[in-house]
Amino acid sequence: MATREITTHKAHEQDRQPVLTALGHPTIAGAEQDYEICYAGPDGKDVLVPINFVSLELPGITNEALLAIVKDRLEGFQAGKFPCQENEDALAGVNHALKYLHKRTLDRIARGVESKATA
Repeated sequence: MATREITTHKAHEQDRQPVLTALGHPTIAGAEQDYEICYAGPDGKDVLVPINFVSLELPGITNEALLAIVKDRLEGFQAGKFPCQENEDALAGVNHALKYLHKRTLDRIARGVESKATA
């Protein structure tokens, strides 16, 4: 499959965000496995950061781990000098997503299919 740029993290075309690229390696379940984050380094040269998701064959990060990082950052912002309603609402959304991803995992464990994939 072809690579594709992801832009859903940008609030506006002038939003200073890194370039996100899905590298075209979907899993058997259909989800992209490998991403790349590109940003301008201090010397002006592009810096590429790979993001690989865990699979049965490869180590990596999970959706839950990424959300836990975002949750921790939002909680930090809310505990800092400039808490705001937008951060609180975003935190509620992250908690909601984690709740249902945990529910999915517990259901898969109960059915005996967690960490198993079939064609």
